[in-house]
Amino acid sequence: MKKIVRNAKGFTLVELMIVVAIIGILAAIAIPQFAAYRIRGFNSAAVSDVKNLATTESAMFADWQRYGTTQANAGAFVAAVPAAGVAILGGDANGDGISTADFGGATHGMAISISNGVTLFAITNVAVPAAGVAGNAATFIAAGKHLSGDTTYGVDGDSSVTYQSALATLPVNTALTTALFIASITTNAVGADDFLVAAGTPVAGWTAK
Repeated sequence: MKKIVRNAKGFTLVELMIVVAIIGILAAIAIPQFAAYRIRGFNSAAVSDVKNLATTESAMFADWQRYGTTQANAGAFVAAVPAAGVAILGGDANGDGISTADFGGATHGMAISISNGVTLFAITNVAVPAAGVAGNAATFIAAGKHLSGDTTYGVDGDSSVTYQSALATLPVNTALTTALFIASITTNAVGADDFLVAAGTPVAGWTAK
């Protein structure tokens, strides 16, 4: 027994220090990569929701020849008279969707499913569509961002392109606001892609995804 105890060997301090150093190096490489993967996943949720919003807008236009503005309800979604559009957030208790008034003045809406943490909003070329007036709510611009993402995504009703912008004022853990987006995309014209200042030239800070 004494011989066994005498011959028992453990790790030296140098060996332990080498192991700790290797683990530290691996952690220094892996942790930032993991954070980047998480942000990429959050961004994917945002761009998916923005495209879903654009699809819902197209369905609304097909039914009533008007696009809609984003609307949040305290409970289940019920279409209301469309207003200027508000930011709607996934994961809360609100019934979110888009609403519009058709050519005859009747109010219509469509509910939207939004990923947890994603903020969306859409506005049309008029605050409130007027009954019997052609060209009202004939286009829209919309945007979305995940709270934990670092990229804002946008679409225009007159284009099939999805745009992205890493707005400096919207880092991780900052929600998208309507006012900030409107300060970036200042027009909402019928028949024009408002994310472009000229053919093939996006608004400053935006790029086609």
